[in-house]
Order: sequence, then C-alpha cells, then structure tokens
Amino acid sequence: MSPARLPERVRAFAPAKLNLGLEILHRRHDGYHEIETLFQALDLGDSLEFHNLPGDIRLQLAIEGLSVPAAPENLVSRAFRLLAARFPGRARGCAVRLVKRIPVGGGLGGGSSDAAAALKALDRLWGLDLEPAEMSELALELGSDVPFFLVGGTAIGRGRGERLLPLPPLRRGAFLLVYPGIQISTKWVYEHLKMGLTRNLYRISVEQVKAYLLRFPASGMVMRNRLEDVVFPSHPVLGEVVAVLERVGAVHVAMTGSGATVFGTFPDRSAADTARSSLGERWQSQVSGPHPGGVELE
Repeated sequence: MSPARLPERVRAFAPAKLNLGLEILHRRHDGYHEIETLFQALDLGDSLEFHNLPGDIRLQLAIEGLSVPAAPENLVSRAFRLLAARFPGRARGCAVRLVKRIPVGGGLGGGSSDAAAALKALDRLWGLDLEPAEMSELALELGSDVPFFLVGGTAIGRGRGERLLPLPPLRRGAFLLVYPGIQISTKWVYEHLKMGLTRNLYRISVEQVKAYLLRFPASGMVMRNRLEDVVFPSHPVLGEVVAVLERVGAVHVAMTGSGATVFGTFPDRSAADTARSSLGERWQSQVSGPHPGGVELE
C-alpha cells in the first residue's frame, strides 16, 4: 500500500478471554510449561484508537477507565517498539487512546489482547501487510496468550498456548465473572506448581470438546484448571467465590488462567444477570457472553 493511501486512524476492539479448562503437562527445556487449554473469547473488551503522529517515531499512550501499568511496561508500548524495531523504514509515530474495561491481573488476558490489537492496528497504519504466520510469531514474542487474540473465538491451545486449533464458535450461554479484588502473579503460580505431584492429567480430545460445546452450558466441563491446585490454598477467598457461584445456580464454576477471576456458566445472559443481582456488592462482577472472533479493526 502506498504511503498516500495509508489510513490516518484505526479503531480496535480487544476482547477478554476465559480458559474454560487448563491443564499443565510438563515443564519445558526453555523454562515455559507445556499446556493444553480451551480458550473462549468474550464480548467484554477494551477499546483502542490509533492515530498517526507526524515527526519522530514515538508512541503517545493515553489510558482511560481501569488503571493499568504505565508505559513502557504496557504491552501496547511493547508491541509498538517491537514493530518499530523490526520495520524501521515503515514505522511512524502513533497516538493511542486505550479505554480499559478488562480488569488487570484477573486472568482475562486484557494486556495480551491489547498487544494483539496494537499489532493488527499498526500493521494497517504502516501498510506492513504481514502474513498471519509472521503476525503470530511477533505476537508470541509479546506473550503466550497474544496469538490467540489474533483469531479469538473458541480454540484449543497447545504448546505455550500459541498452537491453536480453532473450533466452531460458541454462540450461546453466558458467563458471570467475579473478580475478588486480589492480584495474583502468574510467575508465582508457575513457580509453586508441583509437577511431580500432578496426577490424572486432563488431556484434551478434540471430539470430546466438540461434543461439550454442542451441549454447552448444560454439560459438565471436559477439563479443569490445574492452576487452582496452587492458587486456591493460598487465596481462600476464591473458594468462597466458587461456593457463592454454585449457590446462585452456575452450571460450572472455575478460575480462568492463573486467576484471580472466577467464572460461572449460565444458560443465558438473563440467568447470569439474575445470579449477579443476588451476589451483592462484596466483589466486582460482570456478565459477559461468548465472542465469535478475536481483535476487530474498523
């Protein structure tokens, strides 16, 4: 695309995600853990707006809504720096307005989704025309979950989570997300995971997952979140959240990612809204539905 035809502004929707199940298989030689997970994108998400800036190749990041780490730690800033270093002849300055709606530190992947949004938006703003495989490689440099947000929807993730098998999108059911106001370090969780004591691995079968999704949310989960074994004993409040969600009628309750968000599944948004109204105001909560895709640009 010629510079004269490059857009001056790109808007993006960056969805949150749930891990409907998460199994840790073993620790890899590179220090990461081999996982199997069932990703589900949500219609809860952040909004981002990217504008070209004349002059120096720099990023101006303005954040509204929920608080997030300031630049340069923010993943939008990291994505900008990564692409600017990789394509110095095409990079331009950029002003970004980020409206944060995904709770930080809750296992919902907000930072990773914002990073995927930055990669896709800058690809369009700078006319890079990156192939999907190259975009995915760049995404993995920013984080294990980032490649998922390039495709979104419903997908099995293996490896670090980057080896994705997209599945037919989930189009029914609803989730009640409960965030108890604590932040849990992913690094801490994996450091305290005792793989030697792990038994009865919940391996993902594609056929089993497809059957589960056809019955969702009436069916039980095909797998659980192995990281609950580490997190729940150290944070008893999460067990309280589980008990409350079960009491208000959730079909299934689990923690997403390394926490601290706990979600309950419900037949529809109305049932989830009713359950939420009975929770009171002790914890932050929100109802969300499945989103059929990943980051969306306009």
